[in-house]
This record gives sequence, structure tokens and C-alpha cells, in this order.
Amino acid sequence: MPHELVARALDPQGGELARARQWINMPRPPAEAGILLERDAEGRAVAAGVTWQNVMGEEPQHVTVSFDGRPIPMDALRRVQIPPHSTELVHVVTVELDFPSGLRSRDDVAFGGAAGGEAQSELTAVPIRMTKKRKLNPEAFQGVLRAGEKPLRVATAEEGPASLWIVRDESATEAYGKLSGLGAGPLAPAALPLEKADEVSFLWPRPRALRGSALFPSAGGLTRANGGLTFLLSHVSNPTPEGLFPMYADAVAVAGLNAFESFGRRAVLLVLGGAAVDVSTYRPEVVKKYLAMLRVPLFVWSLEEEPPAGSPWGDVAAVGTRSSLRAAYARLRDTLDTQRILWAQGRYLPQEIQLVPGTTGIELVH
Repeated sequence: MPHELVARALDPQGGELARARQWINMPRPPAEAGILLERDAEGRAVAAGVTWQNVMGEEPQHVTVSFDGRPIPMDALRRVQIPPHSTELVHVVTVELDFPSGLRSRDDVAFGGAAGGEAQSELTAVPIRMTKKRKLNPEAFQGVLRAGEKPLRVATAEEGPASLWIVRDESATEAYGKLSGLGAGPLAPAALPLEKADEVSFLWPRPRALRGSALFPSAGGLTRANGGLTFLLSHVSNPTPEGLFPMYADAVAVAGLNAFESFGRRAVLLVLGGAAVDVSTYRPEVVKKYLAMLRVPLFVWSLEEEPPAGSPWGDVAAVGTRSSLRAAYARLRDTLDTQRILWAQGRYLPQEIQLVPGTTGIELVH
């Protein structure tokens, strides 16, 4: 399940001085920077500590810290002294990191003036499915969402691009042999055509070992200019395949996180071949519940002409014939096309948000 970890600093009377929050089992960027302000007895910001993390375990090759756009030096303890300033004006401390692998990270903290402490406005993306036409403006969706018993205000509503993450074996050989002929004739070259706003990414299920963990390689940024879905499924391969056994369930979980992080219309497609050996840490039923909690729809296809009996994935669509492939894609297409994103004011875990009872015309994505 997604969780939130909260650390609070209290004064001797129990009043809250500061708060830090971190998502658990939720997407995080591969590199992160952080700034912790230090204040004197009068509450004036006098210094700041700088922190960073990198999924690759790298140390930054360049660290730049600035105060209101002017560089300030950082010492060996990763601290900077904040120059004298007016507390009646808003000031910003910025840290920028450059890592050897090309990753970059930035963090900004505003304080003083109207900013007060380090408060910021936060929004939560809530994917919904439209079951009845409704104007796509915030006022049309007021009073439909709640967190517990608290009604949520919708700041904006949008359609946006669609993100499809595909988990398929590293080689396209089997998919090419079974799907390429299904796209002949009037469907070619864009069999199962993509929409203009679609973006397709592949995540390969054979991970690379990294610091005791598994890192799944991926390839993204594919659009309808690269071909239809049939073409992509049967031609895109991992150029540097790994020799490890595949971890399909774990890869689906990571693909779900990536799809969630798009904060837009999304779905994950798992394509199973004839030899579906899986050495994942997590069971398919656990991963399915996790993606449902993230509100990321999951579709499972089999390249065979008949669905496999007793699959741990439950409902598996066989796409080994042209008609079955079209039918499976129609269901996937409908899910993507009917999704919309509501941006609710506040920061909430996905499982905290529900529809207000009696709401009609929309449903939460699951």
C-alpha cells in the first residue's frame, strides 16, 4: 500500500515548529535534493543544510546553492550561511545538483514575507472515468470528491496525454511471429492506431542488479509517428538484454509506478508469451491490488490463440487472432479515452480519496 511518513519538530510547549513528509511505496525521482533551514532564537533564517540522494549511489559532480539568485558557498558539512536579509520580503534558497550519469535535481525553499515558513500549495491528481458527458471545467466537478468526510475542492480538470506502459519479454521475436501478420491489409502500417496524445513506453522484465536491488531498464517516448501498437509490440526490443530470469510481476509494479507518475491518463499492458517463467518477489495478485490502489488500470494479454488456464493474473485476453486482438485493444482504448484528471487541492494518498455518495456520470479509475 502507499503510505506517508511524517516527521515533526515540536517546541517545549508541544507546538509544531517544522514538518517533513515523504511518500512510501510511491514514485520518487532518481535524484533528490533537500534544504533544511536553520533559524536563530528570533526565528530568522541564518543557515541551511543541504542534502541529496541518488538511486545510482552517485555523488554530485557540481553543487550550486544560491540565495535570491546569487551564488553562496557551501562548506564541507554541506551547510550554507544565509546572508543578512529583510524578513518582510520573500527570499528563496535554491540548490541544483549535477550527477556524472546526467541526472539533475533541484530544490527551492521560499521563506519570509507572505511565504512565512516553507508552506506551499499542493495538488493531488485524481484519475476518473467519464460515464456521461460533462463540461471539462473545475466548477462541473465541485462536490464530487472527498477524503474521509472532508470535501475536496477541484482546482482544475484536464484530459491531457495518455501514457501506456508495456511489460513484454526483452526480445520482439515471439511477438513478431504471432502479431506481425495480424496487422496486414487495411490496418497496416498503423495496426491498432495510437491517438495523437498517446505516449508508449516499454519496461523490460529482466532487471539489472544495483546495490542489492533490481533496476528494470525501459524505453519510452514512442508515439504514433513510430507506428501502431501492433508494430511496436512486434518490433521494439531491449538493445542490451540481461541474462537474468524475468520478473514479470515486479516489473508490472514498477510500470504501474511510472504510469502513476505521469499524473495523467494511464494504463499498464502486460504481454505474456509461451514461456512465462516468473521469479518475481511479489505475487501477481498482490501487484494487481497495488495497481488498483494507485488507480492504474492493468490489462494482461497472451500471444496465444486461447487464454491460458489458471493464470495467476486472472482475466487474460488471448490476442492470437485478428478479431481477438482488435477486441482487446478496443477495451484498452476505451479505458484510456474515457479517463480525465481532476486536480484536488491538498496532498492525499490515492486510497484516501473517494467519490461523494450519490455522484453520477463519473467513476474513479481502478
